[in-house]
Amino acid sequence: MKNIEMFVVSHKDLFLKIPENYKVIGVGKYGMDNRENILSDCTGDNISKKNLNYCELTAIYWLWKNYDLPNYIGICHYRRFFVDGITSKIFETKKIERIMEDYDAILPKKVKEKPDVWTYFANSISGKEKDLIILENLIKNEYNDYFQAFEDVMHSQSASFCNMAVMKKDDFNKYCKWLFELLEKYESLVDLKGYSKQEQRIYGFMSEFLLNVWMKKENKNIKYVNSMLFTENKFKNFLKKIKVFMKGIFYND
Repeated sequence: MKNIEMFVVSHKDLFLKIPENYKVIGVGKYGMDNRENILSDCTGDNISKKNLNYCELTAIYWLWKNYDLPNYIGICHYRRFFVDGITSKIFETKKIERIMEDYDAILPKKVKEKPDVWTYFANSISGKEKDLIILENLIKNEYNDYFQAFEDVMHSQSASFCNMAVMKKDDFNKYCKWLFELLEKYESLVDLKGYSKQEQRIYGFMSEFLLNVWMKKENKNIKYVNSMLFTENKFKNFLKKIKVFMKGIFYND
């Protein structure tokens, strides 16, 4: 068994060259095309049909239920990766292993949101405050041990987004068990009637907050690193690299 593998969740062909020990896992219709050299979220025990609402979570669920997991599991996206703060080079797995010797998890650097994370989501094009209230009540009533962590995260001014992480195998399994059980209950309480396509991605969005909640409640020692959204436009990538470089110099968390 390999010590570490990074999984790139994608709904289309990659335009980037990815490092060794990075594997593509196709989701949605892309995952159904039986393409060579990629994993698929639609085989075995899966929730692939929920991809519209669960986003990258259908890949995470598939890995949890079907894959022979290595000691360290990393999740990134077809155009968003963990990168070096100086060179903007995608992390090699050897670098990730070195970090994980001293930490429980790796997450993207937190994004600052004012006045707080709750208000940011409630006022965005992606969410509705009523759904946050439903989630809050569910956690308060059925996952009360996590309620204070939920309140702390949602009423803070920063959080780690994008459902990107590197975790130890045991933590990954524990997190997935907690997350998907919670989301199944949450799904039964939410009415998506009249929601836009963006708003229908609700469970994927909510899980971004929930990853922060789980990490906080479980008191995990987290290394926050730079991430970068790549595009096929080389000039735009150059500008993004400058931004990442500046963040690497001035960001403190």
